[in-house]
Amino acid sequence: DWQHAAGRAYVRLDYADVAAWGEWLPLPVRVDRAKGALRLWFDVADGQVSGLVADVELADVRTRLAPTLPELELPRLSGRMGWKDAAGERELAFRHVGFATATGGEQPPVDFTLRLVAPGGDRLAGGDIVFDRLELEPLRTLAAHLPLPERVRADLERLAPQGTLTKARLRWDGAWDQPTAFALTTGFDRLAVAAQGNAPGIRSASGSVAA
Repeated sequence: DWQHAAGRAYVRLDYADVAAWGEWLPLPVRVDRAKGALRLWFDVADGQVSGLVADVELADVRTRLAPTLPELELPRLSGRMGWKDAAGERELAFRHVGFATATGGEQPPVDFTLRLVAPGGDRLAGGDIVFDRLELEPLRTLAAHLPLPERVRADLERLAPQGTLTKARLRWDGAWDQPTAFALTTGFDRLAVAAQGNAPGIRSASGSVAA
């Protein structure tokens, strides 16, 4: 009985049109175009996919991360990506993931983890983001295509940040798009931020912050 199936499955495609396989693979997002190599492990519980790990080396990627977002095009995408759902928590994990943007930007390989906690019983909503190194300019370029709160998109457009964030951790309480409290620690290198009204901009700053 497939509705009560449980276990782990493995798929390996050494070179394939990944979009053409989308109907048969439990991909977490819509993929309209992508060619290259893919190794996929996915866990099944009660007939539903409860976790997935994918090693990818792809070119000419076109995807949509949410139905209301515009298509995202990446000439190159590589690394290990995974997600899992368990006990009211969802975790997304990227390991050594790098990509090139359609405008020529480059994100060197990064380790990145996002954990979201849904409210239920004695459990409060919240989450955290941890990453080792993130380039800000590619993030700003891709902001319109990412499932971000509108306030974050507006801040990225207004501040036009450049530079690199390092060894960062952001924790929050409440819904991820309307937090009631948060804590942030990060380093920054060559940080630049556009001037705002009478406030001067920042150029080539390095250091760390805890808030």
